[in-house]
Amino acid sequence: MARLLLLPEAREAVRRVGGRRTRVTWRLRPPLLRALGMRRKMRFGRWARPALVVLRSARRLRGTPFDAFGYAAIRRTERALAREYRDAVTTILGALGPNPPAARLDEAVAIAGLAEQVRGYERLKEQRAAAYRSELARRLAAFSAATAAIPQASPTAASE
Repeated sequence: MARLLLLPEAREAVRRVGGRRTRVTWRLRPPLLRALGMRRKMRFGRWARPALVVLRSARRLRGTPFDAFGYAAIRRTERALAREYRDAVTTILGALGPNPPAARLDEAVAIAGLAEQVRGYERLKEQRAAAYRSELARRLAAFSAATAAIPQASPTAASE
């Protein structure tokens, strides 16, 4: 977020709308304050710019044990969702085989596209992640059941 707020394009957009002397105020709710139960966003003006620069430079810490924001519940959920998605796609690819029928391929693409549902911030993302997980489980079970029902060509029949 800090990276986006500090982009030159963002400053230029503000200048175009309000002129050179326009004051910018960002309305944010920092994760630490959110974790402490703060419900409303705070106003941050030009004075917060150095803190945003520090946050932007801290992006190199993402995914490391030093990533303070990575311990938030939503970040842990996002990482788990990425692993679950990778596992689901691996399962689908394993079940498709070399020449799948078009209907199976369409269903596989639809299952892989379910991840697009998981968008938004905070609670909205958590709700959508829960809905995604239940829909993914349901559709993967149906996909696997349909795969098991398809008769496989036996090696002896192919050689005759």
